[in-house]
Amino acid sequence: MRLKLIQVGLGNHGQGVGEHFVLASRDFAYAGLVDINRSAVTEYARKNKLPESLCYTDHEQAFREADADAVFISAFSPVHYEIAKSALEHKLHVLIEKPFVLSLEEAEELNSLAARNRLNVMVNQTTVILRR
Repeated sequence: MRLKLIQVGLGNHGQGVGEHFVLASRDFAYAGLVDINRSAVTEYARKNKLPESLCYTDHEQAFREADADAVFISAFSPVHYEIAKSALEHKLHVLIEKPFVLSLEEAEELNSLAARNRLNVMVNQTTVILRR
């Protein structure tokens, strides 16, 4: 069984992680792709032969509409808390790039929300090595 992921954040780092870890794994399948930059998300989908129907510019809409198990957050750090909280409220597990959040209070709140909803939150440090 493959874990159905919504990836939020498709800048250069997010694209690299998506291509080298999400797409390269037999354990994951994309349920949605989110970036506030419409051209970034549609270009990523096109380049990787993914349907444009997976593309969103609003994470809230993706969380409501996509059939997903989890959210992988590779967006920039100041929005981690907001996106993770919304994912947990939508009953989605969270895999988040470091730094987790920007304050201890935010971390405690997300951990409590995850525990109440019996969800997992995992912080990831991914290093992508691109070979030319």
